Amino acid sequence: VIYELQGNYDEALQMHQDCLNIRLDTYGADHPSVAGAYNNIGLIYDSLGNYEKALKMFEDCLNLDIKHYGKDHSDVASDCLNIG
Repeated sequence: VIYELQGNYDEALQMHQDCLNIRLDTYGADHPSVAGAYNNIGLIYDSLGNYEKALKMFEDCLNLDIKHYGKDHSDVASDCLNIG
């Protein structure tokens, strides 16, 4: 979060990608914590103006959250806001 607040998006993106890789290695691709990593990477891409990559990350997050929590969960609502 600090790198992002400082406007150092490249470093922020690298840290979030490292986090995603650790979560994938530790939990596998189907774990709810992976969704949070996708969301954070999407936020960085959004800040960078790379909307295509941001959308991909937000959609991956949304799909995992729906799978684990159902359509009516607050995390799913937040995902929809990010996509909207």
